[in-house]
Amino acid sequence: MENYNDILMRTGQLTEVSRTEKCAIDCISIYPVEIKSSCDVLDGRLPNQIINGILTFGGSIVVLDKNMLIELH
Repeated sequence: MENYNDILMRTGQLTEVSRTEKCAIDCISIYPVEIKSSCDVLDGRLPNQIINGILTFGGSIVVLDKNMLIELH
């Protein structure tokens, strides 16, 4: 059921952007972006956030601070 809701959410967002920007839906790509700085703590939630972004939108972008040390548990 959750995947179905994700598909509906994505379709609704694409339809709204298509209407607002007056362009075809197949020309639109939406990617969730996770921005992490050196002040953020990376834990087991990050992989889940990335996977949810991929499953919902077909892709995900993670931006890390240049001083970020990744240590996932």
